[in-house]
Amino acid sequence: MSQDSPRPRKRRRVQEYDALPSPLDSHTNTPSSRSTGDVPDEGQSADTDWRAITHGPPAGEDPNATTTQNEPESKENPSLCQTELACFGMIKDIVVELSKSQSVEPGGIIPVTLGEPNTLLRDGGKGVLAKLAQRTATILRNLMTQCTLQLFCLARLRQGRGNTGGSGDHAHKGKRQPRTSVTLCVNVYGPPEMGEGVGDFFKESGLHLQDPMHCDRDVVYCNPHLLFVDGELVTTLSLAAPFTAPDIQQVDDKPDLFELLRNEQPLVEAETPAALATSLFSHQKQALTFMLRREAGWNFTEANKDIWEKERESTGRILYTNTITGHQQDHEPPGFRGGLLADQMGLGKSLSMIALIAASPFHPLNETVTSPRTTLAPVKTTLLVVPSPLLRTWKYQLMSHTKPGAITSYIYHGNHKRKIALQGQFDVVITTFKTLALQWEGARKIKHSDSPTDSLLSVLWHRVILDEAHVIQNRKTSIARACSALNATNRWALTGTPIQNRLTNLASIFEFLKVYPFSDPKLFDAEITQPWLYGDQQGVLRLKTLVNYVTLCRTKSVVNLPRRFDQIHRLDFSSSEQEIYDAAKIRTADMLDDAIMNGSERRGLYLNALQWLNALRLICNHGVLESRRGQVLTEKAGDDDKEEWNEKKAQEAFQEMLCAGAAICSSCTANLSESYETPGQDSSHVGPLRLLSCLQLLCDTCFQENSEQLCCPACPSDLRCSTIEVSVFEDAAAFSPACSPRKSISDADMPIKLKALVKNLEDTRDSKRYVPEKYPSGLPSNVEFSSVVFSYWRLTLDFVENALDAASVSYTRLDGKMSAEKRTNALLQFQQDPDIQVILVSITCGGAGLDLTAASRAYLLEPQWNPMIEEQAMCRIYRMGQKKDVTTIRYRIRDSFEENVVAIQDRKKDLASLTFSKERLSENDIGPGRLQYLRSVLG
Repeated sequence: MSQDSPRPRKRRRVQEYDALPSPLDSHTNTPSSRSTGDVPDEGQSADTDWRAITHGPPAGEDPNATTTQNEPESKENPSLCQTELACFGMIKDIVVELSKSQSVEPGGIIPVTLGEPNTLLRDGGKGVLAKLAQRTATILRNLMTQCTLQLFCLARLRQGRGNTGGSGDHAHKGKRQPRTSVTLCVNVYGPPEMGEGVGDFFKESGLHLQDPMHCDRDVVYCNPHLLFVDGELVTTLSLAAPFTAPDIQQVDDKPDLFELLRNEQPLVEAETPAALATSLFSHQKQALTFMLRREAGWNFTEANKDIWEKERESTGRILYTNTITGHQQDHEPPGFRGGLLADQMGLGKSLSMIALIAASPFHPLNETVTSPRTTLAPVKTTLLVVPSPLLRTWKYQLMSHTKPGAITSYIYHGNHKRKIALQGQFDVVITTFKTLALQWEGARKIKHSDSPTDSLLSVLWHRVILDEAHVIQNRKTSIARACSALNATNRWALTGTPIQNRLTNLASIFEFLKVYPFSDPKLFDAEITQPWLYGDQQGVLRLKTLVNYVTLCRTKSVVNLPRRFDQIHRLDFSSSEQEIYDAAKIRTADMLDDAIMNGSERRGLYLNALQWLNALRLICNHGVLESRRGQVLTEKAGDDDKEEWNEKKAQEAFQEMLCAGAAICSSCTANLSESYETPGQDSSHVGPLRLLSCLQLLCDTCFQENSEQLCCPACPSDLRCSTIEVSVFEDAAAFSPACSPRKSISDADMPIKLKALVKNLEDTRDSKRYVPEKYPSGLPSNVEFSSVVFSYWRLTLDFVENALDAASVSYTRLDGKMSAEKRTNALLQFQQDPDIQVILVSITCGGAGLDLTAASRAYLLEPQWNPMIEEQAMCRIYRMGQKKDVTTIRYRIRDSFEENVVAIQDRKKDLASLTFSKERLSENDIGPGRLQYLRSVLG
């Protein structure tokens, strides 16, 4: 059946027969209430003695003489055989007795053959899998004299009640315990002319022929118990995992916390600096006005224009009043020059900052700044601190947006580190968060030095700019502390997501900016966070006022971008996918319930639970392919406790924690899953992390502070847990299990998400196909069908490649395992080659520094733990430079673990959850409550 053929319409059953005792019922060997031997003659095929089906062939005749169980009648001409056979349907769920020597994993499909006398043999003769009732075996064997049978077993995990035979800690009276149920299914094939007789036989047997599943051949489907539309051609493979249109939900944008806090500020437009080679948009000229004003220092002269006001009393005394808290003092507050540029992603914050560098020449101050150890002389240089992947991007932007020779720049990274004393000759020095943090760590270890180390911290910079400043959202990290330790006259933070989880994210940025007195975390908490927490209107007013004094935040409404349509496509599992998923979910829930009931904190059990939680997400993406990989259904709970705790085991454990959103620092409660998964950013915790053998995780900063005691509070006081260093790869998804050798995916095995994706891509391509006669000079700019497909897992992208190959959809790919050169080539190919319709992107390396405006459609295959990751990826497409309407599509499996992930996203987006302390991760995510946390996210 071709891909272009319409899907068959729903077929109606001839008659829904009442359930009758079946001769295939393995619970009894008694005949059915109406013997199949009494089938009326008029219901039989002219060439078939259907009485022989139940009574056996004539004496002396071999019952297997005319056909085998799983092979067509003619082996010499298989193609002819396919046309001569029809499928009459399937006998479903014949209960069998599993052999005690055999073990099966729920969710699997097990091909079997009928053995002597009444056994089912694993395909290939790998031992006896199960036993049938003798009468059932006889009927099947006799049925094979007239029909071709395909036999397979399904293993499902069923939820039971009460004690299922376990003992000790694993037997809990009255507790729902899962059990593995194995049933036999039989697909029935034969010549089409036999259909009427087959139908009457099963009707009289009280059996309803069901739609077949997992067919091993593509033949015409002629179920005698169904009505078909005249002329309708239905084949068996067209029935496999039928694709139904998704439930499409249009998503309306909701303002986040920062949007609710901001006030529109009427700003005049500054002149474009002469050094710029690129014209500025109006909102960028207004941003330049705002930044030049802030770099002028406190505005003491205009009332209600800044955080501090200056007034002279009648006595001549000068008072400085804090307009937010009302606090007064008689000495001038420490200087503050800079602010936070928090425009939405895609509004060109980089160009706005380059304009500031070009418009604000260096003027040496009369006085120098004193550090704790020495006096620092100012230099003209702007220090730009960025995530590693953006080093070359910033270098390129500086060159492309400025006139030749107007602004000099230097990349300070890796082996290319000149003496800091030489850096003053450049206008801009670009470095990474990790380089800065490493130098800060080195400076901390130098106890008694007569001169400062030659580092980024030994210079008084004219300006420091943090790009992707949400990297420092946790003030306890090495990177955040290193940024705050920099010496600079002006300080700027750039981020489109200043608040990712809670209000303390903003407090960390203010600490870097030195916004006196709110750079003090204790004062910020007392004057801002606590009043906000308790719903004090004064606290809300204080936060709004503070934000608007030092921050510029505009939405995309300030520019004339094309329209953006956000959609959620909700899909349903196929029947086989649902079986695999349900088995995995029941097993995971039971494992966690058992551990919680016994107060268990065993390492192996916890890791196994993490693996199964991750498996639930992978099943949503890969369907039956995940089961076929052999990575999902395993029983190793507790085994890891007996194994040596080594680097390999620790690294695997850490990756499972990251993927499950459960990588939490046991000391500072930083959610490392969010820090590390943020696209394009360096580790928020420089250096390796430490994972204790009891599975408590410490970030580098907390490890240094707690190096004398490497035990978690949950462990016995006399136990020192062994500690292993773990690290995070640039592409977090690169650690996922390798895919098996690439091969085509059958229609029956195609995951439902991939079916939906391919259909969407094909529909988009076909609706806007290039017609040379209509566009002799090529496609106009407003006719596009290029798409970006995002996924967290490289393995998912491997499967997408297979599906696109089968559908003849051209594509390229960009992921974290590729070199920088290959990434650049892939991006250029997507932007310039009209034959490339799709680019596949790993979301962990595709969220920052990429210009994907060549695309007009974006597909996200699974929800991420951190919703900001998703938005950063989508804004690589919907940003300045986009000329076409943009559609974003997020796929979700209905009633699956993915909806639990989305629920956590929604809590993070919710105004209260972003700020209220009751959402602190430490209460549920670490210590004794870790299993309860995993159980809660399971649902």
